[in-house]
Amino acid sequence: MPLGVESSSYHGGALNGNAIHRLMEHADGIAMGVKQKLSECGITEREEEIKDLTTNFRIVLLLLDAIYSLLMTKYGMITSMILQDLSELLNLLRQQWVKMKLPMTPKFHCLLRHAVLQLESTRGGLGDLGEDGIERSHQSA
Repeated sequence: MPLGVESSSYHGGALNGNAIHRLMEHADGIAMGVKQKLSECGITEREEEIKDLTTNFRIVLLLLDAIYSLLMTKYGMITSMILQDLSELLNLLRQQWVKMKLPMTPKFHCLLRHAVLQLESTRGGLGDLGEDGIERSHQSA
């Protein structure tokens, strides 16, 4: 795929962390690319449906990107405003997810229902607890 968003050869072929980051970073371009590919299929009578679908996925990706950024707040830097913003973004994501009839997996439930409390109780630094640093050290070794 042109943006470097490729499924991994492990984790059952699912997207890994780096690919997910690129997917969120390029939400607009990906949504436009999907819209263009679907439009090229010559399904003119479904043009509005294609527009709605790509717009909805773009919204989900942008919300996930904003949520991820807040979850990566450095240890000790959490404020009530950050927690409030995170709560509001998670609520918007939940609404969009339900609207799109996407599956409510256990991991997604944990994000929606427990992320704010987790971030508050750790006072930030969830990124410090993640595996990104470990994975990065594997890549540079």
